[in-house]
Amino acid sequence: MESFSTHLGSTVAHFYACSELNYYQTIGWLNLVVFFINCSSVFAFCCNSKVGQKSSDTFISRFLRLGSVAGGYIYGHIPLVYRLYSSGIDEAMFYHIISTLCLTTAAIIYAVDFPQRWYIGKFDIIGQSHQIFHILSAFCCYFDILAVEQDVLNRERYWGVLSQQADMLSLWHVCIAAVLLTISCMVYASNRLINHRDRIGHC
Repeated sequence: MESFSTHLGSTVAHFYACSELNYYQTIGWLNLVVFFINCSSVFAFCCNSKVGQKSSDTFISRFLRLGSVAGGYIYGHIPLVYRLYSSGIDEAMFYHIISTLCLTTAAIIYAVDFPQRWYIGKFDIIGQSHQIFHILSAFCCYFDILAVEQDVLNRERYWGVLSQQADMLSLWHVCIAAVLLTISCMVYASNRLINHRDRIGHC
């Protein structure tokens, strides 16, 4: 759920508050469609991998979950890549880059199961890959919030310009879709968990 909410929030913020105006105008309402498909498919896949028919290979199962999530994150970072290419680095972009590096490092560490994969028995409680993943994810969120704050405070560009667009009302559609999507995902996860318990029995 953490990855889902982070993915959902950062994708919306990057498009509506941090993207260049020409990119925003080019994508338009299609952003809502891609956003909805990404979030729903990622959550369904991750949920099934947890309480569905899990792979016998933990590494493959973890890699597939990360792969499904990566698609959504990559889409959410396209506005930033385009902005970096067209406008270079400013203070906000510097924070965006740090956030992306934290996210990328977290995904790699989690996927390769470092360090406990190579140092068996030494990092079972403290310093394991899952723990490092969540710490780096928290740093990712922190620097992403700093970056978005800088873009919102910039009255001459980004949010200052994007918020004046005639179709900015579509942001309300995204907010409504996000609430409905969150509720539907919670219902879906509950049903999958009930089916899982019925299949294996209660402990």
